[in-house]
Amino acid sequence: MKNTYKKRIIDKLIKENLEIMGALQIAGPRFCGKTTTASHFVKSIFYLNGYSMGKLNSDNAKENPQIVLDGDKPRLIDEWQEFPKIWDLVRHYVDIKNKYGQFILTGSVVENRETISHSGIGRFIKINMTTCTLYEKGFSSGQISLENFVKEPDKFSYLENKSNTTYEDILTHTILGGWPIFDEKEYNLLLKKTKNYLNGFFELDKNYLEKNKFNIESYKKLLLTLARLEGQEIKITKIKEEVYGQTRANYDVRTIERYLNFLEDLYIIKRQRYFNPNALSSLRTKKSDIIRFIDPSIPINLLNLDKKQLLNNPNFYGTFFESLVIHDLEVFAQANNAEVLKFRNYDGLEVDAIVQLEDGNYLAIEIKNSILQVDKAANNLLKFKEKMMKAKDETKNSCEKFYNFVPKTLAIIVPTGQYSFKRSDGVFIIPFNMLKD
Repeated sequence: MKNTYKKRIIDKLIKENLEIMGALQIAGPRFCGKTTTASHFVKSIFYLNGYSMGKLNSDNAKENPQIVLDGDKPRLIDEWQEFPKIWDLVRHYVDIKNKYGQFILTGSVVENRETISHSGIGRFIKINMTTCTLYEKGFSSGQISLENFVKEPDKFSYLENKSNTTYEDILTHTILGGWPIFDEKEYNLLLKKTKNYLNGFFELDKNYLEKNKFNIESYKKLLLTLARLEGQEIKITKIKEEVYGQTRANYDVRTIERYLNFLEDLYIIKRQRYFNPNALSSLRTKKSDIIRFIDPSIPINLLNLDKKQLLNNPNFYGTFFESLVIHDLEVFAQANNAEVLKFRNYDGLEVDAIVQLEDGNYLAIEIKNSILQVDKAANNLLKFKEKMMKAKDETKNSCEKFYNFVPKTLAIIVPTGQYSFKRSDGVFIIPFNMLKD
């Protein structure tokens, strides 16, 4: 039988960690491909949720937990949080056997730590998974890897783009999302499938809503509000007014925070933190998080936006394009032990993405939907670099001198282009359809 598995960037991380850890936890949103990917690395599977067999297994596991552990190793336990006791069972098994690569646990809901007696440090490693990147979907040539760009950026000072992906192709991908199961080429059929897919995605949340005593109508209003505020700084007061209206402006902010935490627990939204060169710095930067959906197709479909609307309003689409690029950069960064942050200070200086490496070095990146915005973006990056150089020169703390204040490389990511190139001012222009990890 022909192997139809499509490789994911996370594959390398899974393979590496199975060789050094007793158990892996793969966490992420529903339908992003966790089970499919994990099953590619195991010899046996125990389903706890999602199928009639899964429901039966869940009941049996409570009566006889040992059946969860029995089976050839590595063994996949799917939606393990449905029976949280599994965590401690697996941890204990790994302790006794003292072998690597025994289990992979997958889940679409953040585990309830109150039901777990031990953290699993030293036995488990958690790997986050999300929807497919442009590269994984086959729409990027992959000529520029983040790994190589970090090490030797000048190799990409002038490189012809081999990708045939157009601006409209990228916009279409943004609407349809990085959900891995759709391979059809016909747009209208794909769009219908995506909408049905997302409707089912949220229907599954009703059980969790009722369990946590949330109001379903308020939940729907919150989703629409977050869709309108995609990529913006979180302001609880603004969200509260949008959801409950001015008449209930004094409604407890903790309720909104509970809803947001609930959405994070289901891996529907994520928070992008702000960058600060180091904890000792006197440089004043924003501390509130940016909120984004885990895939830009979610806010687009919640707002019932179509291709024509977004093509005719490129500035509006720019918000979702930025989220798409951030999404992919986060996948690439995880593969390189890096993190994607945002910079904004109290003077209004802002940089769309900071890719910070393990050693503290970082790239400063602007994300622009149009080549017409490139000059302004380049000036902004140069201003940012100057600000960082000044901050380093003015620091009075001798320890801070060793921190990497100044960005290693400046780059602007645009949707497409004939070439990647380095401008005379040192700023790189990188077409998005050339990127990979």
